Amino acid sequence: MRGGVIQKLKSYYQQDRSFFLFSLVSLFVLFSTVGLLFWTFFHQPKVEDSYTIGYLQWNEDPLLKQNLEAFRNSFLEIDEGLSEVVFLETYDLHGDIANVEAALEHFNENDADLLFVQTDQLAVKVNSLKHFAPVIFSLVSYPKELGLVNNYQQSLNNFAGTRYWISPSEELDIIHRIDDEIQTITFLSESGSVASKAKRDE
Repeated sequence: MRGGVIQKLKSYYQQDRSFFLFSLVSLFVLFSTVGLLFWTFFHQPKVEDSYTIGYLQWNEDPLLKQNLEAFRNSFLEIDEGLSEVVFLETYDLHGDIANVEAALEHFNENDADLLFVQTDQLAVKVNSLKHFAPVIFSLVSYPKELGLVNNYQQSLNNFAGTRYWISPSEELDIIHRIDDEIQTITFLSESGSVASKAKRDE
């Protein structure tokens, strides 16, 4: 029985070899196309699924650079694949607060999905211009007192981030470790600074 089936296949192949070869080529093209489509839709990031984070770079301060690198690395900690669909675009302010408005216009025109800002001054300026996209802030000491968030549990707006803050008791402890005979501490504050006032009050 088995030999008869094989014989029939051989006979069919000899009678119509061109059809047989055409079938093989067709199957190869079909599976290759399906494989390519699978790779395109499931393994490669699609353009419509990519996201842009606009970073307002104040200056070349090493602390700001280090913090930015940590912000970038946070994507990889969540999911390594995010590095392929999340793109960081930097706008250099050259240390001039007057350039913030132009930076926000640039990111608006390019449909940035999120903004990342650092320092009190920069975060307050961005907030005053009422940018539409969500804003992540960092290295901000008193976001509530500066009017960036409603409270430290819920921002109730498009701002969220991390505080750059050390409690006064910890600071005093460090000072006494350096010199336990210190009796007087002079507090230097920036005139008109909400953050300086909040620190002094603490």
